[in-house]
Parts: sequence; C-alpha cells; structure tokens
Amino acid sequence: MTIHPAVVVFPAFTEAEYTGDASEVEPWFDRYAFDRELDVPGADHPIYHATNHGLTLAPTGIGKAAAATTVSALAAGDDVALDDATLLTVGIAGCPPAAGTLGSVFVTDRVVDWDI
Repeated sequence: MTIHPAVVVFPAFTEAEYTGDASEVEPWFDRYAFDRELDVPGADHPIYHATNHGLTLAPTGIGKAAAATTVSALAAGDDVALDDATLLTVGIAGCPPAAGTLGSVFVTDRVVDWDI
C-alpha cells in the first residue's frame, strides 16, 4: 500500500552513525507515534510513517550524497507518493551539541564543505 504523506522530513543522522549523544531522529520518535515502518529499496534507513499526522520520517544518513540517494529512492519507488507532499530537511547542520546549540551563530574565515 502506497503512503501519501502531507509532509516528509529528512533528518540526517541516527545515533548509530554519530558517536555523540545527539540524534536527529530521536526527537521525532519522542513526539509522534509512527505506525508504519518501510524498507524502501535504495534507501539506507527504514522510512517511518505516522498515519494520524500525515508525516513521514525518512532518515538519509550524513552528507549530500546520502540525502540525494534517499530522496531519489523515494521518488523512484512506489512506496511513498511525493506528489502532494512538502519535503523538509531538518537537523543540526553538522554541529555537535558540545560545540553549539540550536540557533547558535558561528563566524569564521573559512568554510570547508565535503561529502563522500
């Protein structure tokens, strides 16, 4: 059965991928009752859906390549219909909680961008 979410959120990392205390997935599990779990071919992580809220949680893994792979897997597959969904990337933008909190401002002379 195809899921028709109103919103799909894409957090990057789970605790298994991050050695600190943070998880971008856990706050969603704390606030919503996800009643469906799907393994979507091409996605590295299970996809979770909260039917009562029209919310789908699709962890991507860290980096732009992982995010692109997950979005492509959802768009190419038949498990999740993205036609009427709002897609949101969410998370802490790579800042470990020990270095800064949500809303922190950093000023720097250099920015290094990388991906796998």
